Formats: sequence, structure tokens, C-alpha cells
Amino acid sequence: LGAPPEAPSARSLVSASARTLPDALVEQPDEGGIMVVPVGSAMTRVRRTGPDPQDVETTTHGSYSFVPLR
Repeated sequence: LGAPPEAPSARSLVSASARTLPDALVEQPDEGGIMVVPVGSAMTRVRRTGPDPQDVETTTHGSYSFVPLR
């Protein structure tokens, strides 16, 4: 899930669908970093707003179909 050895990252694009937003991915963006990930059928934008992994702002942007994330 992601690339923990290369974290933190400023921008990430996930191209496989997750059932729920994976904590392992949310922890990888740098503070102020943005990740775009399909969750269920919704394109989700996650912005890390602070140093803590729970400091995130999420928004959804339409419905899509992707292969499952395993």
C-alpha cells in the first residue's frame, strides 16, 4: 500500500479502488500533501492538514469504477 520507504510525499495518485480509506496510505503524504484515491466508487481527495495522521481533509469528486486494491 503505497511506498512507505519513499514517504513523505507531496502528491500521490492511487489507481486501484479501496473499500475504505487505508490508514497506511493516509500516513504517507507530507503535511500539506495531497493524495487522490478511489474509495468505493467515489474519487476521493485527501489533504494532510497537520503533522498527525488524523489531520486530514477529505472531499469526494464523482463516481468511478476501478480495479480492487488488494
